[in-house]
Amino acid sequence: GLLGAADDLRPEYVALAVSARLIGGLTCRGLRSPAPEVYVASFGDEQHGTQLVWSEGERHALEVAQGCEVYDILGRRLAAEGSLSVAHSPVYLVQR
Repeated sequence: GLLGAADDLRPEYVALAVSARLIGGLTCRGLRSPAPEVYVASFGDEQHGTQLVWSEGERHALEVAQGCEVYDILGRRLAAEGSLSVAHSPVYLVQR
């Protein structure tokens, strides 16, 4: 399946990962959790590799690398420089 052995992920994170396919026509390659409350999904096509990162829940700072775009769950792009504070809503980062 889409998640493989990542049985500990909650359904809302799965839904967010799938909804990210609306951005740039990317296809989902996998889903993993590198740290508590931070989830990463890898996306890509034959020519480009893209990584998508998001966090939900308590305030958490996401390091925003140069060349990244940050969106909210509705697909609206957010301005971000250096780091982004995530307080309430799921936020995801697209690195190109």
